[in-house]
Amino acid sequence: MPYPAISREFKKKFPNYLSNTLRNLTEPRASASKWNESHLEALRVLLIPAQKGDCSLPILEPYLQKARSELELHREFKEKLQVFGSDAVQTLSHSELFHTGGRLGSMYQSLAIVLETSQSQQNTESRPSREPSTPNREGFVSGDGLGLSSPLGSDNTSESEYAPSESSGLSRRTNDARRKPEVATSTLALSFLSAVLALTRNISEPTQLEVLTVPTTLKVQFGRLDYMCIDDGSLVYRKTGEASAGKWVSTATPVPCGVESKAGFASWEGGEAGVSTRVLAQRVGEMLGMIHRNIINVEDPNDINKMTKYDRTVFLIVAHQDRVRFTSATFEPDYIEYLTTPTKNTSTFLHVEESRDYVLSNPEDRLEAAVSTIALSQYLEQSLPKAQGTGDG
Repeated sequence: MPYPAISREFKKKFPNYLSNTLRNLTEPRASASKWNESHLEALRVLLIPAQKGDCSLPILEPYLQKARSELELHREFKEKLQVFGSDAVQTLSHSELFHTGGRLGSMYQSLAIVLETSQSQQNTESRPSREPSTPNREGFVSGDGLGLSSPLGSDNTSESEYAPSESSGLSRRTNDARRKPEVATSTLALSFLSAVLALTRNISEPTQLEVLTVPTTLKVQFGRLDYMCIDDGSLVYRKTGEASAGKWVSTATPVPCGVESKAGFASWEGGEAGVSTRVLAQRVGEMLGMIHRNIINVEDPNDINKMTKYDRTVFLIVAHQDRVRFTSATFEPDYIEYLTTPTKNTSTFLHVEESRDYVLSNPEDRLEAAVSTIALSQYLEQSLPKAQGTGDG
């Protein structure tokens, strides 16, 4: 059954929602990566799936025609967007992809790696895993306690993001199968976004919307919610001027758009379609992280009504293998009040909207994804004056 898109469906799925609020959430300090259905219930989340038509993100629809016109001004780039099909990407060398792809050369290289990695992952999953065992040999030393790199039988206690924690419930094999394609996918999505944004950038402007290709850690505190989340990249505003001695630096606010890479939308919970509740919960946690940073940097954090719609809207681009999906959420004043004072209003909801999947190995979808990216940049330009912060991000 799909996740609720309207309040009636939400109340049916969560009959005790009036009592299961942020005030009595059992895991208010869990990191966003460990959020689950109880967080979605307490946060009153509705997921609005892609509708009929071109299935673009609803908030960007007024900007799509202008975005298409903008792309038409760059005929060579548009041609490069459609120069390779998925078969060619997998049969040409990285050098050929780079030189023929022009500004998109790095993106095509990343796409080839993603397609190869995903195919390799499928082949690996079809083979049984090899379990090491102690050789039955006289004089054998396992290496336990001797400081060797991988002593047989030693416990893995690493808390790196590339290794499962003791409480994560993920085996090392499952975790490796998840992390490796996520890294490749993140590189693909970020290189695609960088190429498209560079195309439309006015280099004379002192403030620019650019892609940050490294993760950002956000510390979030809303009422009892006190947690951390990490994205895989983001769109940020950077500026130059006398205050920075002519150097380009990131502004303190806002954080308009994050990028999150996933091994699969439904695989964690065994669903066959749509987004699993665990993945959706993590996405909501990251959106809360972005809006939290925007709220704490307004002139009067206690006066929510001073925030414009652009201040209260955040975007998240979710990537899965060779697919990208645009999502957005606008945090209304009464919902922000619920976050900060959970006893105030339990009838408000957070509407998370999403586009269809754009398959970057498909030339037509690459074109449409580029149009949506340009539309997103045009939307965010309207909040540019708010981005003229004084601090470094």
